Amino acid sequence: MATGAELCVEDRIMEILGHLGIQHAHFGAGVMADWVGLVTRYPDLVSSLAVVSPQGFDSRALKPLEDRLLVITGDSGPVARLVDSGLSSLNQARHSALQDCFNAIWTDLTGDRTEEVQGALTSFLEAIDSRANSQRVEIPEGEGEVAGINYRVRGSGPPLILLPLGLSPSQWEPLIPQLAAQYCTVTLGGAYIGAIRNHEERARHGYSGMVRLLVDRLNIQDGYSILDVGCGSGAHDRYLATLTAGKNSITSVDHSPYMIREASDIAKSQGLSGMIDFREGNAENLPFPDDSFDVVMSVTVMEEVRADRMFSELVRVAKPGGTIGVIVRAVDLPWVVNVPVSESIKRKVEAPGVMGGGANPEGCGDIGLYSRFSREGLRSLEMFPYLMTVTGGSQLGYWQTQALAVLTQAEQEEWRAAAIQSQADGTFFMANHFHCAVGTKPK
Repeated sequence: MATGAELCVEDRIMEILGHLGIQHAHFGAGVMADWVGLVTRYPDLVSSLAVVSPQGFDSRALKPLEDRLLVITGDSGPVARLVDSGLSSLNQARHSALQDCFNAIWTDLTGDRTEEVQGALTSFLEAIDSRANSQRVEIPEGEGEVAGINYRVRGSGPPLILLPLGLSPSQWEPLIPQLAAQYCTVTLGGAYIGAIRNHEERARHGYSGMVRLLVDRLNIQDGYSILDVGCGSGAHDRYLATLTAGKNSITSVDHSPYMIREASDIAKSQGLSGMIDFREGNAENLPFPDDSFDVVMSVTVMEEVRADRMFSELVRVAKPGGTIGVIVRAVDLPWVVNVPVSESIKRKVEAPGVMGGGANPEGCGDIGLYSRFSREGLRSLEMFPYLMTVTGGSQLGYWQTQALAVLTQAEQEEWRAAAIQSQADGTFFMANHFHCAVGTKPK
C-alpha cells in the first residue's frame, strides 16, 4: 500500500471526495499532471472537465471524455498552439479561444478575461447538467486538509472540484462568487498539485544544480541581505535558508498571491518560515527603496515580463557593490532529447523554441540577457549557459506533450514506442538550456 508521501494525485483527490461524500463531480483544472490520472483511472467520477490555459494536453487520455470537455485558451501563444494540435482529434470537445489574447503558461485568463471565462464555463456546465441530473450536495462551507491537499468549500449544488490553474496569479478566485451561487465549489491546493508540485519536483531534480551554481557565483557572505524576485513555491529560498543557517535575511517576492500563500505554507511546514519573508511584489515595480539588498537574484522570471523594466528594478534595489544574478530559459538554443527516434523527428523536437514555456514578446529568454548586464554597467561579469536534464516527473510529462504537438500522428506513434523502450532501459531524458549571468553594481 502506498504511504502518504507516495500517493498519486488522483488517489489524493479520491480521498478528499470520499471525505466530503462526493461520488462524481465536475472538474476544472489547468495542469495536465493533476487531471490525466483522474480521467484515465476514474472516468466515471468525472461528470465533465474544463481545462483553462492548460499546462500539458494529452488528447488520447481525453478522447473518452471529449463530449464532456471544455478547453479555454487565448487565441495565440504557446498554450494556444499546443491545444490547437491536441484538439484536432477531439471533434466533440468545446473550445473557447479568447480573441486578441496571447496565452502562455503564466497568462492570467480568469483575472484578465473574467467575464468571458465565466460565461464559457457557466454555459458549458449548464449544458452538461441539462443532459443528466447532477448530484446535488450540501457540504458545510469551510476549509480542511486531506491526504496533503487543502480544500475550501463554498456554495451548494452539483459539486465542482477546482484544481490549480498553472501559474495564474488569480487562480479561480474571480469566478468563485458566481460559481458558488450554482455549485458546491471545492477549491484544492497544496504542495502535491498544480504548479507548486511542478516547482517542487524540478527543485528536487534538474533545477537544484543550476540554482546551486548561481548561488555559488553570488558569493553570499554572512550578514548579506538577499532578495529573490519571482520566488514561485519558494524551493530555492528554502535551500538558501538552510545553507545560510539564519545568518542572512532572505526576502522572497512573487506577484501571485497563490504562490506566496503556498510558499509560506511549505516553509512553515519545514520549520523555516521565520527565516524567509514572503511578500507579494511586482518584478517591474519592486516595493523596496533604492540600494536595499546585498544580493538580488531571479530564476526564470524575466521571460514572462517586460524585461527592461524588471532588470532596471533589480539594479535599482541592489546596494552599490551588491551582486545581481539572473537565470532565464533559453528559447534561442536547441533542446537535447535522448530517445531513439528518427533524425527528422529529433530535428522537429529539438529545434529552439518548440518546447518550454516560451517568452513574452517583451521578455528575455535569449542571449540578450548578457548584453543587459553590460548596458547597465555591471562589473565582474560572469556569463554562462546551463543545460538542465530531466528524467522523470510531471515536468517530463509536460515536455513530452509539447513534443508530440509538433509531430504527425505517425511520428507520435514512433515517439511513444521509442519513449517506452528508453524508459524501460533507463536512458530516456530531455534537457533544455538556460542563460545565466552574474554581475556587481558599481559603488
